[in-house]
Amino acid sequence: MLKLNFTLIFNYILPNLIISTILGVIISLAIGSIIGLIVGLIKRCINQIMTPAIFGCFFGTMLVCMMPTYSVPGLVQSWGKGGGLGSLPVLFMMIILAPIGGIFGAIGGSTFGLKFFQRLTNRKLLILLAATYILMAISIYVSFSLICGKPTLAQWYCTEVGF
Repeated sequence: MLKLNFTLIFNYILPNLIISTILGVIISLAIGSIIGLIVGLIKRCINQIMTPAIFGCFFGTMLVCMMPTYSVPGLVQSWGKGGGLGSLPVLFMMIILAPIGGIFGAIGGSTFGLKFFQRLTNRKLLILLAATYILMAISIYVSFSLICGKPTLAQWYCTEVGF
């Protein structure tokens, strides 16, 4: 029988989804507007391209950058611990994965998603957003459950999030 760990959900997953949303919005506004401007200049329709590029950049950033960063147990918890070297893996993942997810998401949103975003209603956008968050929450929960379910050498992050 599946037993949910509500401590993990409320103390780790939900706060990190909120933080990743804020970071994703900031990154998508910066990268998505630049890519949308470039693609809009090429297609000569900047006003129609900008919104799909920003939305595509947001979804790309959330799925490519934020989900792997928060799904690795102990990675975000090591931020600020262990001196200056404890923050390097998180910074490395953010610096490498944020532009990759943002650029590919913005290009995909501005080129392929223009007709999709024109037909997109508020209900479909909420379903797409909910599916993204559910996928992120499930991946974080499963990765922590698999790692913290077995005895490992570094149990400090498991006890910190409620295992």
